[in-house]
Amino acid sequence: MVLRFEIKVDDRGWKRLIKNFGPRVMNNIHQANFEFGQVVVDSFRRDFISSPRGNPASRVSAASRMKAMKRKSGLVEITIPKSAHYLDTMRPHYVGIKPGRRRLRKWVNSYFGTRKKTGLSHIYRGKRGQIEYLKKRRSVLYVTPDPFVDKAFNRVRRRHATFLRRAIQKTIKGG
Repeated sequence: MVLRFEIKVDDRGWKRLIKNFGPRVMNNIHQANFEFGQVVVDSFRRDFISSPRGNPASRVSAASRMKAMKRKSGLVEITIPKSAHYLDTMRPHYVGIKPGRRRLRKWVNSYFGTRKKTGLSHIYRGKRGQIEYLKKRRSVLYVTPDPFVDKAFNRVRRRHATFLRRAIQKTIKGG
């Protein structure tokens, strides 16, 4: 899965700067966009790994595949694994706890096995609770998304102006 963001520069006030420094200013801005993309990926990784839901080992392996890549003319692509994208965007739904789903049953027993709070999860009963125990039917688990992308991006979004300012100052000083 590929998340894309493109930054377009409004150059009305910069015409003289671009005229005087030529392609150097745009190259430095493209490099600043790439560096900002790397900061965004680091933030995605941090939020994805630190979430208390799920298996930490699988989260670390999925987070290691998140990358920022340069593309043509200032475009930066951020790639994340499909499993992370699905976890971020899925709709809340019920999952049946069947005998054949051993890994799910093992996870349910480890986090919901007791009726007390375990630190990561808590057993709730009810229509939109975590586990419903139904008489003469299988039990179901209510699964909700873990929206880490928006949370991580909103935290670092304000830093983009700093990267652009640094790139322009580098161009003016002769870098």
